[in-house]
Amino acid sequence: MWGLALLLATVVADWLAVVVVLTMTRGTLVVAHVDDCSQGRGGMCSGTWTDAGGRLKSGEILGVGHSRIRQDTRVHLGALGPIAQGAWGMVAGVVTLAAVADLALIVVAWWVWRHRDAVR
Repeated sequence: MWGLALLLATVVADWLAVVVVLTMTRGTLVVAHVDDCSQGRGGMCSGTWTDAGGRLKSGEILGVGHSRIRQDTRVHLGALGPIAQGAWGMVAGVVTLAAVADLALIVVAWWVWRHRDAVR
């Protein structure tokens, strides 16, 4: 059961990393207006932006700091919504999480394979 949970966590972490990297490298670059940010470190910010089809959208903007409140900032649009241009620290964190999950899955798979006779 733990192996299945680890596999699922790894798939989710890898998917998230791919989506974030693709958004930052291939996502449509637009300007968003940051309306407000929640309190505390690492709080989420919300704002408005116009998508590639010209529709006004609103919601959370990932990777925007409190210093950008009531200002315009460039964002990349992707499957998870807008991610602030230059939010490479967040991207590095997501990619690191995926790499750690992949490594954990490999170690567990190796251990199970190595001890498969004892498990039976």
